[in-house]
Amino acid sequence: LLGMCDVGACQMYPGDTLDGVAVGSSSGGSSTGGNRVETAPIAVDPPTDPLVYSPGMSYEDVSIPDGKVGVKSACNYLDDGLQYVLPYGTFDEESAPLLPVMCSQGNTILDASLSFERYSQYFTSLYMYDVGIAGPTLDDFSTWRQWYLPLESSDDFLYGVADDCATQCVTDGLKQDHTYYMTGNFYLCAWITKGDCDMDAETYECYVCARNGGRSTSVYPGVCSHVAASADFQVHDDHFQCTGNNDNMKPSIGLQHQFCVCYNPTNAGLHASYVMDEATYSAQVSVLQQELSASEAAEAASQAQAINDGSDNVVYLSNADFLYGTYRITEPGIYILTEDIVINFNAPSDAQRAADDFSPNSYDALYWLPHTDGTQDEHYMGASTWNGPYQLGFFTGVTVETSNVVIDLNGFEIGMSDEFYLQQRFFSIFELAAKNFVAGQGPVDFGPYLNAATNVIIKNGVIGKATHHGVHANDASAVTLENLQIHSFDVAGIQLNGFKDIAIRDCDIGPSSSNIPVTGRYLHARTLLRRFAHLVDSYGDEAFAFYGRESRTVREYVDELVTQMDMVYFHVIDGVEYDDTDEQWMKAKDLFINPNENGYGDGGVVYGILLNSRGGAVMGFGNAPSQSTNAVIENVAIHDLAISPLEKLKFKTNPLGGATRGPVADVFDIMKVADQWDDISTANYVGTAYSDVQIAMSQFEKSWFVLDHTCFDEGIVSWAIDGLNFDVNGYYGGCNTDIQLHINKGVIGLRIDNIVGFQVSNVQIYNLLNTGVLGTETDVCGAYTQGNAHQDPLITAGYTGTEGYGVTITQSTDGVLANVNINNLETHYGFATGVALFKQSSVEFTENIVVDNINAGTKMDVSYLRPLQDYLPNKIPMACSVFDNNYGTHFELTGTITASNVRGYLLCDADTAMIGDCDDETCSASHDSDFFDALKQQQLKQALKEQQQQRKEKTFTVYGSFSHSLLQIPIYLVLPFTALALISIYMCYLWSHSYTQIGAGDEKHKLKQNLSEYTPLLN
Repeated sequence: LLGMCDVGACQMYPGDTLDGVAVGSSSGGSSTGGNRVETAPIAVDPPTDPLVYSPGMSYEDVSIPDGKVGVKSACNYLDDGLQYVLPYGTFDEESAPLLPVMCSQGNTILDASLSFERYSQYFTSLYMYDVGIAGPTLDDFSTWRQWYLPLESSDDFLYGVADDCATQCVTDGLKQDHTYYMTGNFYLCAWITKGDCDMDAETYECYVCARNGGRSTSVYPGVCSHVAASADFQVHDDHFQCTGNNDNMKPSIGLQHQFCVCYNPTNAGLHASYVMDEATYSAQVSVLQQELSASEAAEAASQAQAINDGSDNVVYLSNADFLYGTYRITEPGIYILTEDIVINFNAPSDAQRAADDFSPNSYDALYWLPHTDGTQDEHYMGASTWNGPYQLGFFTGVTVETSNVVIDLNGFEIGMSDEFYLQQRFFSIFELAAKNFVAGQGPVDFGPYLNAATNVIIKNGVIGKATHHGVHANDASAVTLENLQIHSFDVAGIQLNGFKDIAIRDCDIGPSSSNIPVTGRYLHARTLLRRFAHLVDSYGDEAFAFYGRESRTVREYVDELVTQMDMVYFHVIDGVEYDDTDEQWMKAKDLFINPNENGYGDGGVVYGILLNSRGGAVMGFGNAPSQSTNAVIENVAIHDLAISPLEKLKFKTNPLGGATRGPVADVFDIMKVADQWDDISTANYVGTAYSDVQIAMSQFEKSWFVLDHTCFDEGIVSWAIDGLNFDVNGYYGGCNTDIQLHINKGVIGLRIDNIVGFQVSNVQIYNLLNTGVLGTETDVCGAYTQGNAHQDPLITAGYTGTEGYGVTITQSTDGVLANVNINNLETHYGFATGVALFKQSSVEFTENIVVDNINAGTKMDVSYLRPLQDYLPNKIPMACSVFDNNYGTHFELTGTITASNVRGYLLCDADTAMIGDCDDETCSASHDSDFFDALKQQQLKQALKEQQQQRKEKTFTVYGSFSHSLLQIPIYLVLPFTALALISIYMCYLWSHSYTQIGAGDEKHKLKQNLSEYTPLLN
C-alpha cells in the first residue's frame, strides 16, 4: 500500500515541467535547459483507520416466506467469512449472478480472484492487465464509484481497502472513501517514475524514489498496481493527458487474493434482500461452489512444484515446425534440432511475389506477420486484436513457457533468414517466457500472461542472425546456457532480466551484426503496419495539408510511406538499384537506409551479455530497485561488438505533455523533419513520409488501442500544418536518447546491473568498437550532465552514446571477477574503460585481471570540445583500465590487476579512480587536466574580449550618430552643444573606466553563468 490522494487536488506532478521558452518569448532556445520542479502530494503512509459502520436497528429488510431464501445485497448483517450476495438487490443468472465476497465486521470485501467472470458482470468493464491486477478496459474512464455498478447510484457508501482480501478493511478516518488505483503505465499511459522504482513483481511491494538521478529530496510513487486514492479520483479521458506528465491512474482490484477494495452501504444505500426459491438458490450455490473448487484447484496446481521432469517427452524439430510462426514450448521435455533452422514466418508465396502489384509491406496482406483473419488467434494472442504478445508481430523463434525443458541444438544453427531479418526488426531467437515484456512495460499491451521459464537448458549449437537477442528472458530461474556460439545479433547475445540462478558456460558470443541494412525507423514502420491499416480503413478518405503543400488524403500519406518501404526491401533483398534522380528513392534512402558504412547499428547500445534486474534495461544504469540473484559466467568469450549510435532529441511545446512520439514510443525526429536546425525558433517543417503519417495518426485516429503512446501537442501540429514557428509556441527538449527514447550507452561487453551474487571467471572480452559521433549540440539541450530524466550523472554524465566498456557493474554486490582478460576496446569520441565499478557495488578481484589496448577518443580533435561549456555534453575522452567511481562502491583486490596500452586524452586518476596497476610507459594521456583548464581560460578570455569589442563598437556607433546629428544643428548652436558633448564624453569615460575596474569580475562571472552546464529533463 503506497499512499493516498486528496480527491480535491490530487495532482501528482503539477510542477513536473521544464524551464524553457514560454509562448511569446523573444528567445528561441531554452536558457536553462529545464530544472525539474518537484512536488510530492501523494502521502507515503497508507491509511490505517478501520472502516467501521454500525447500521443500527432502524433498517427493515423484506420478509422471507416459507420455502424462500433472502439473499443479502451486502455484508452489513452477515457473519464474517465467505458469503454470497446479490449487490443489485436483484438476480439474473447472466447479468446479475450470485457474487462470492468476503465479509469482515459488516464490510463487503470485493475479491475478483474468487470468480473473475461473475465479477465482470458488476463492473462497467473488467480487464486483466497482469495475473495479479485487473481494472477497467483501456477505453473505460470510470472512477471507482462509477466502475463498480452497484455503487454508481448512491453516495451512501463508505470505502476502504483490504490488502489480504479477507479481514480488516482500512480507510482514512475522515473521508472514508479510499479505493485502489493502478499507475498509468499498466494501461499505456505515462507514469513518470517508470523504470526507476517499479513494483516488486513477486511481493507486489511498491516503492517511492527521487528524481534527478536520485539527487532530489522529493520522492514519487513508483510503478504500482494499488495506490490508495479516492473513489472519485478522476481518470483522464483525453489521450494527450494520458501520454503527458499527469496523474494518470485508473481503478484497480487485485487478482491473487490481495489488494482488494471493500465498502459498506449505509441504510439509505443498502439494497433490500432478494427473495428467491430455495431450490433455485441451492442450485445456484452448487454451481458457484463447483466454480470455487475448480479455481482453488487451479491455484494450488500453479503453486505446486512441477512433477514432470520432461524426460519422457522427446521432440525432434525441423524447418517444418517453423513455417507459420513461433514454436511455443508449453510442455516439459527435451527438444532436439535435426537440421539448421532458417526462420521466415508467414512469408509470401512464390505466386504472390510474382504478381505485378506485389508489395512486401502491404498493410492489407501483412506478410511475415501473424494472420489477422482469426485463424492464428488461439495460438498467437494478439494476432488480430490489440492486446497480446503477438500484436506487433512475431517477437521470437522459440518460447519456453514452462519448466523442465532441455533444448539441444545438436550441433545445428538456428537464425533468421535475410528477408525476415529485414522485415521483422525486433526478434529474439529464444524467449524464455510467453511474452517479451513484463506487465506495465513495453510499447503496447502484451497481455497478462508472462509464464516465465524455470529449469531450462539450451546447449550444443549455434544461435545465429537476430534483430535483437540470441537469448532473452524475464523472470526466468534455473537457466543454463552452455556450449553455444551466438553471433549476428543487433542488441545483445544474451539478456536475462529478473532472474534467479543462471549459468553461462563455455559460450562464444560475437560478433554482433555488422551488416544492418536499415535504421530503427524501418522497425517502427514495419511494426505499425496493422495500425496504419486501421487508420486507412477508418479515416483513409480524410484530407489535410501540411504547410506549404497540397492537400492529400490519409490513404495517400500512408501509401507513400509504404512505397518507400517497398523500395528499401527491393534494394536490400533483390539488389535493385535506383537512380539518384529518383525523388522517392532519395527520400526512402535518407529515411530508412543505415548511414553507417560498416553496417553497425544506429541504436543506443550493443551488449555481449546483459544481466539485469526485473524489466527492461533501456533507462540508465542501475535504475530499478529490484534484484536478480546468483549468476555464474565461466569460460566465455565476448568479442567483436560494434555500434554507431545516432542521438535523437525529445521535443515538445507543451511543458505538461510528454515527448512527441508515435504509438510505440517512436520518437518524432525533430531534427530530420525540420528544414534547418541552426535556429530552432525559425525552423520549418519539411517532414518525411514517416513523420507525415505520425501526425496524420495523431489527428484522426480515435481508438486508444491503436494510439497507444502517441503524443503530439498542439504546438507541434500547428508548426507542421499551419507553419507556426517555435518562436511563437516555445519549445522544450531533452537529449541523450535514441530513436526509441532509450538512453544511449555505447558498446558494453558484459553489463551487470542489480545482481546479488555473481561470479565471472575465465572470461575474455576483446575487439569492442564504438564509432558513434558526438552528441548533438543545440539550444534544446546545450551543456548538460543529465540529459535524460532516467540518467544518473553521478554514474555517467553528459552525452553517453560515444562510450565503451568491457564490463560494467552497477548496484551489484557479492561479486567475484577472476581471470578476466579485456583487450582492444576503442571509442572514436568517448570514454573507454576496461571494467567500471559503479554505484553501490561490491566486488572481489581475484587471480589475474588483465586489461590491454584501451583507446578513448581515437577520432577526437581538440577543436570539437567546448571548454566554455565545461566540456559538456561531449566530454574529454578518458581512458581507464579498472575504474571506481567512488559512489558507495567497495572492492577487494586479492589477486592482481595489470594494465597496459591504456590511452586517451586523459586517464582516470591513478590515486582515486583507477584500481590496480597500469604500465607507466604505455598507459598514457595525450594531454593533462592543466591543458584543458588552460584552454578553458584562454577561450574565456577570448570570449570576454569579443564582448568588450562588441560593446566598444556599439559605443562608437552611438558617438558617430551623435556627431552626425551635430552637423545638422544650426551654427549658432554648435558651440554650446560641442561643449556639452565634451563634458558628456568625459563623464562617460569616467563611468566606463570605473565600471571596467569594479565590474570586471562580475562580467566574467556572468559569462560563466550563461555558458555553464544545465540539465534538460524530458520524459
